[in-house]
Amino acid sequence: MRKTILIMLLAVSSSTWADDNYDAQRVSQDDKEAVKSLRLAAEQGDATAQLQLGIDYYLGHSISQDSKEAVKWYRLAAKQGVAKAQNLLGMSYNSGDGVFQDYVRGYMWHSLAAISGLKDAGKYRDAVSEQMTPQEITKAKNMAKECLENNYKGCD
Repeated sequence: MRKTILIMLLAVSSSTWADDNYDAQRVSQDDKEAVKSLRLAAEQGDATAQLQLGIDYYLGHSISQDSKEAVKWYRLAAKQGVAKAQNLLGMSYNSGDGVFQDYVRGYMWHSLAAISGLKDAGKYRDAVSEQMTPQEITKAKNMAKECLENNYKGCD
């Protein structure tokens, strides 16, 4: 169920690359070039490119599906303060998709996304809190506070 929700969220957020009447070979070559350009920007620290590359890896959009690689790129963007990447990283921790399952870290990243201004992040944080003990919630809140105080250094 959680993975289905994550896929739906990512599908809505990911751009459409071609319509129904496309030349498959041309689109394939265009997509390879687009991914190459996106990767270059991501490797140079562009947080928006890092987020999009993470989404593309998660969905297997124009590249092989790889949840671990998706988490890598989400994390890089999240540590630059990108709320959507923080929320997606939280979802990954909640589901254990591409990373070990850890509700405390999931809660922490959802909290950071909410603080960064992502509208629905608080809902995801509150949903995962139902799986947690009061002590775990306190720990997650403290981790989020420390993460902010250290400008996202040492958050994971």
